[in-house]
Amino acid sequence: YKFTINDPAYLSDSKTFAALKLETKDKLSFKFFALKILQDLVKFHLEDDQPMALIDADLKRLRFVYENGVISNKDNVYEDALRRMIKHFDTHPSAAEIYFELAKVYDRLGNKYNPKVSEEYKWHKKKARELCAEAIKKYPGSYGAKSCQNLIYQIEGKQLYLTFENVTVRRQPSRALLQYKNMDKVHIRIFKSSLDELQATDRLRTEQKIARFLGKTPVKEWTVTVPDDKDYQGHSTEIKIPGLDW
Repeated sequence: YKFTINDPAYLSDSKTFAALKLETKDKLSFKFFALKILQDLVKFHLEDDQPMALIDADLKRLRFVYENGVISNKDNVYEDALRRMIKHFDTHPSAAEIYFELAKVYDRLGNKYNPKVSEEYKWHKKKARELCAEAIKKYPGSYGAKSCQNLIYQIEGKQLYLTFENVTVRRQPSRALLQYKNMDKVHIRIFKSSLDELQATDRLRTEQKIARFLGKTPVKEWTVTVPDDKDYQGHSTEIKIPGLDW
């Protein structure tokens, strides 16, 4: 008799959900009672003519069902539910919070992108950013717009990792794996350093490390141009490291 959140109707519009007859033989199910409480909350705010409170309650309901539900094609059903809400509350500033929730869905799905498997989810982070930009433009200064701005900062954030070969041959070129996000050029400088200096540098904060090395003269310095198709995804490529006289 275990209660399972497996009915797509739990992700229906607020009026339809409020009218559902929720029942189960599983009298000890926390998920059932949580859903029942959320239904009562949605019912209450459907009648009190407070759009802000209704949006907040209904988003809590949809989020709870999405996170705990076992529903076929759940991502698409959840997206449809949020888009219905946006359409219904389009004139209210709190609609920005619905935009933010939908943008988070796209951003989360964008993390599934794997170029080695397929192009699926490649542009989801860009869609998330576009939704946030739309919310900021339509509802400036709202709580949801501020949340959207924070998500944009996160999506647009730059990342860079370099992985070198453990062993290289003197004066012979080698390879390095360059992993990057949201950049089209990488400037590389190689400095000569002693083991004692490196150990001392490890104890410094990042800003202090950078300042110390920027004050040194590099033995090699060049720029690598990398492809960036503005999908806000992480990418990787191998680059050539010139031979070093160490």
